[in-house]
Amino acid sequence: MKHKLTKPRLIIYNIPEEISVRNVTIVIKTHNPKITLNGKIITANFKYKTGNENYNILIKIGPKTRKKFLEAKLKMCGKYA
Repeated sequence: MKHKLTKPRLIIYNIPEEISVRNVTIVIKTHNPKITLNGKIITANFKYKTGNENYNILIKIGPKTRKKFLEAKLKMCGKYA
């Protein structure tokens, strides 16, 4: 039996409240044109609220895309996350 590798997870901190799990991919693509995804799929798992009233979202992405995200500042609706 072959083992299937899982996609790396990434937490995006301090996202605006209006961004949901369903629209996070669209927001990332729209506000970050320098990060080319080339058809790569971003899977948002869940959004949660922290104790200090901020929101974070957990996404799964491929290893190469994750590296791009870590090298760039991610912009979410005019706010850097």
